[in-house]
Amino acid sequence: MSQISKEDPLLSLLTERSFLTKAQVETLLIELSFPEKGKYKEKGAMRNVSKGAFKRVLSQAARNVKKTVYTLLLLAYVGIIDEVFVNALGDILPTLKMAATLSDKGKEKVSKEIIKIVEDMLSLYL
Repeated sequence: MSQISKEDPLLSLLTERSFLTKAQVETLLIELSFPEKGKYKEKGAMRNVSKGAFKRVLSQAARNVKKTVYTLLLLAYVGIIDEVFVNALGDILPTLKMAATLSDKGKEKVSKEIIKIVEDMLSLYL
């Protein structure tokens, strides 16, 4: 995770296509990079926001992550996606981890590949 920055092209691309806002992603990255409890004033300063704003955005991000997981479970339950789809998403995870170590140009290439894979998968189900 230390290789991921706010300017990361893969991070930007995935954020654009997610339910999380840029502020929520940045807040989650700060929270995960500095996991000690509290310290919200210092963490907020990293985003140039108040302690209260940092905590509020972190809470919103956590709620959106939970809703995303439950949405996947709902889609599986009602038959919109299946185990093959979920496993295929899991197969992408090592590529994402590897991409974190690449240069921006390498990340852009991997971004295009990942988006194509995901869009192709989605076209089979939706």
